[in-house]
Amino acid sequence: MTAKQPLVRGISHLGFLAAGSNVIMQLSRPGMGYGVVESQVDSGNLYKHPFKRARTTITYLAVAILGTDEDKA
Repeated sequence: MTAKQPLVRGISHLGFLAAGSNVIMQLSRPGMGYGVVESQVDSGNLYKHPFKRARTTITYLAVAILGTDEDKA
């Protein structure tokens, strides 16, 4: 087991909570909430594709926390 594995395991569990928190924080901002609700883009629509939206958010958080500079570019 490498030193990073416990961190990755903890982040993967927290990622699900962070994804939900991220959506709540986004929707609580009036401008952003309006944009999400009124968006014409179906592929990333939170209400039509909640699991896809969560997967995208979790992937973003994983890259932001664990990714290399090349991954983040």
